[in-house]
Amino acid sequence: MSAFPLFSILIANYNNGCYLSECIDSILAQSYENWEVIVVDDGSTDISSKVYEQYSDDPRFHIYFNDKNYGVGVTKKKCVDYANGDICGFVDPDDVLFGSDVIRTMVSAHIEFPNASLIYSGMYRADENLNIIRSTPGLSIPSSSSALQSMKWPIHHFATFKKRLYDKTSGVDNSMKRSVDSDLYYKLEEVGDLVHIDCIQYIQRNNPHSISLNDNAYKAAAWHTYSCIQAMKRRGLTDEELMLFPMKCALRNEYNKGYNKATYSVTYKVGRVVTYPFWLVWKIWKKWKR
Repeated sequence: MSAFPLFSILIANYNNGCYLSECIDSILAQSYENWEVIVVDDGSTDISSKVYEQYSDDPRFHIYFNDKNYGVGVTKKKCVDYANGDICGFVDPDDVLFGSDVIRTMVSAHIEFPNASLIYSGMYRADENLNIIRSTPGLSIPSSSSALQSMKWPIHHFATFKKRLYDKTSGVDNSMKRSVDSDLYYKLEEVGDLVHIDCIQYIQRNNPHSISLNDNAYKAAAWHTYSCIQAMKRRGLTDEELMLFPMKCALRNEYNKGYNKATYSVTYKVGRVVTYPFWLVWKIWKKWKR
């Protein structure tokens, strides 16, 4: 790899035109200059085409269009197929890079770790207006373990990979509708090292129309389970607990979401008032009994 490799930023877009300019502005703000943007539009019907026109004169931008809406699997696979860079990284069209040295940091890390197939950082989770809610730093994977065996998901954006090692895998699964990234990470783990950078480089927007957040979280977890099963088959593993843990996490999240909504209801508040004296007596009795 050269000292100044080309970095391909991959954007699979479907009807995120209202956020796309912010995404692209965060790329234009990068201090590292040897990059290209590959956008594959999956049949958008919103203002996305007007946004593309703003960058049509910039030779670093390459815009491709699907002839119909195929879904994220097909679209992300095309993104990589069109990429010319030595290093690639997906940026969702409703998200932004955090800071001006994100690409430079990733390029330096890929040069430092030549056997790393995937290098990833941490991210901020934000509301729809990009107001930061919390940080998700990501985790390093112990040498005795793997991403597949991690019960707490370790890999978050910004996740970048070497194209030459990607080409040793079967690539993005174009049949998948969600959790395409996790499936790819498992494949990259099978051809190289996974390296975690302990810094925040990405802001993930809580888009109400996201295909993997909010009410679609359980669907994403089901596809994650599918990617686990496929990885287990490739690696010759059989472990039901490993296979089902994404679904368990999704069900727990759905329960917590429902519980949190319930606590704001009038019925819950009235019930708390009525039962509080009994709860207080029980707590005093339990303390006295000790």
